Amino acid sequence: MRPFLAEGDPNQTQVEYAFDHALVHNLGHPFVTNAMVMIAVAAVLILFVTAIIDRRSLVPHGLFRNAMESVALFIRNMTRDAHLPDKFVPLFATFFLFILTMNLLGMIPIPTIGHTATSTVWVAAALASTVLLVSVVSGFVYHGAGGVLKLFVPSGLPAALAPLLFALEFIGFFIKHGVLAVRLFANMLAGHLVIGAFLGLIGDMGSYGMAALSVPLSLFVSCLELLVAFLQAYVFTLLAVLFVGGMVHPDH
Repeated sequence: MRPFLAEGDPNQTQVEYAFDHALVHNLGHPFVTNAMVMIAVAAVLILFVTAIIDRRSLVPHGLFRNAMESVALFIRNMTRDAHLPDKFVPLFATFFLFILTMNLLGMIPIPTIGHTATSTVWVAAALASTVLLVSVVSGFVYHGAGGVLKLFVPSGLPAALAPLLFALEFIGFFIKHGVLAVRLFANMLAGHLVIGAFLGLIGDMGSYGMAALSVPLSLFVSCLELLVAFLQAYVFTLLAVLFVGGMVHPDH
């Protein structure tokens, strides 16, 4: 993590500036970064939208109310397919909305603070760690300590193979949550790196012909990033539901 370099900084080349949006910068304080600011902006936006929704009517009306109802129904169907009770819906709806909002905010070229927070590995790791915590706690609540341990040993195994399978299942449980973080982080970072590479070629080569080629390609990748923003929010939430569902109802 390096200090923020403002536009026009003589120590920053045009190629470096093209990659600025994908980097984490300190914003005048060693513990305040553009990633933290975008996380806060995403949280405030979600709280603002939910605060202005009119909940007095049982019939959804208005753009925000209809959008939130659609998300809630979508997540509810997802959790029910995993045989989870409806009390998990607010948690997974928060995951979906929070990740989606951060992904979409990252596509806006906001000066100084602009950044896709989910393309930062520690943000993705924090989200995946939350899913891990929910999975473990749900397992203990629904099955108790002894029941959770039994989830890592498939039934019907010979006693000699039980320790080996337990070790493999236990390690795999943590690995799949780690992959959950890597998948989100890598997919959200990749698009910014590709766009930065295309735009960096313009400054590096100083050619109008390269600009005529790089700009359309960058716009095309930006359109793909819009799709990826929704897709990664959906995939993260779906896998989170499956992981928690596997701890609550392993038979399903």
